[in-house]
Amino acid sequence: TGIATPELLDKLELVHSYTFDRVPPMAIPLSYLLDREGQLSAIYLGPVEFEDLLRDVRNLDASPDQIRELGSPLSGRYYSEVQSPYMPFMAQLFENRYNEDFIRFLDIAIEQDESQRKEIDNNRLRRASDEFRANMIMVLAEAQVQEQRLDDAVYNYRRLLQLQPDDQLARFNLGNTLLKQGKLDESVECYQLLLDRFPNHVKGLNNLGSVLEQSEKQQEAIEYYQKAIEVDPEFFQARYNLARIHQSQGRFEEAITQYRISAKIKPENFGIRLDLAATLASAGHAVDAIKLYRELIHIQPEVGKIQFQLAVLLFVQGDLTEALPHFREAVRLSPRSAQALNALAWILATCPNERMRQPTEALQLAQRAVDVTSHSDPMMLDTLAAAQAAVGQFDQAVATVQTSLNLAIEAGNDDLVKAIQARLEMYRNQEPFVDRPAP
Repeated sequence: TGIATPELLDKLELVHSYTFDRVPPMAIPLSYLLDREGQLSAIYLGPVEFEDLLRDVRNLDASPDQIRELGSPLSGRYYSEVQSPYMPFMAQLFENRYNEDFIRFLDIAIEQDESQRKEIDNNRLRRASDEFRANMIMVLAEAQVQEQRLDDAVYNYRRLLQLQPDDQLARFNLGNTLLKQGKLDESVECYQLLLDRFPNHVKGLNNLGSVLEQSEKQQEAIEYYQKAIEVDPEFFQARYNLARIHQSQGRFEEAITQYRISAKIKPENFGIRLDLAATLASAGHAVDAIKLYRELIHIQPEVGKIQFQLAVLLFVQGDLTEALPHFREAVRLSPRSAQALNALAWILATCPNERMRQPTEALQLAQRAVDVTSHSDPMMLDTLAAAQAAVGQFDQAVATVQTSLNLAIEAGNDDLVKAIQARLEMYRNQEPFVDRPAP
């Protein structure tokens, strides 16, 4: 015996409502008898007598007809056989609420349908049964994917394709599930079979391109993305994937073109415009990138990454007065961003404009950046040394910059090594480092 959980009570209420034609509210007290396998064997409305409970336990292995006789309040004779629950309806009771139970009942429903099909002689009825079973298998496989039961889902998608080889959705979903399993070669084969039968399946073209891209076959991936766009010029995902792969290969102008079209297809997509701004900056279109970053900040002012990217562009353009507030906002919004902390600390410690220098604050920010990176980043340590020198702590600056130099040498960063060596000599000579004005 035991106390039912709220979830179990909810499930029993569903079964109770399905079992009885006229459904009163569940009585209190209400008891259930489960067999050795945890299956529901008896429902007791109101108090249950101990003798009745023992009788029912002794009859757990009785036939369905015997169980019906035991449950009847009156003597008599039945003129119909005991009907098993209709499992598709049972499965429906649990759909979207208890997925594991939904999957279990649906699996039973499919098995029942397969065994009943053997008794059907009429071809039209047999075709209808096949179609109904195929629909149930599709729903079952989709539920299994949702529950991350991917092996089971693959099995059922393959079973469905044996019934209906030309089912586009089943083959497409099978490719997607194989991809989730990391079986790239099998997913490629599946998508190619789909495209052999349906060459204009736009999602299949896009997904095959995505798998090829993951397999580092970028040129082939580009070809499939382009085919998808030819089939449907408004298909956003292929446009976005094509823009992203162009960007990763340094073909910024092609990427910008695809990002702009993608942004027109989905103007509400904030991420696309953010990617476009970054690509404009990489392509050297600083003015356009700054303009777009300002628009994005107007829409979402509380995103530290955007504040930082705009600050960097303004800094590179030599507009330090405009950049500084955005660096401060980036630090406020992302207080553990090593990049933002380091950039602001560097400016406040080494700015050529003496009125903008804040050495004490720079030292605090630089120390936070070093702590965030666990004292392992040579650039962060270089900035900390510059801030220490700016407040007159030259001995500490020499020690810190020496550690930075060793890390830079280990990393093989020759340009940074040369810059740090020059600053090391300055700190040994009790001279703080002041950055050069932007051209």
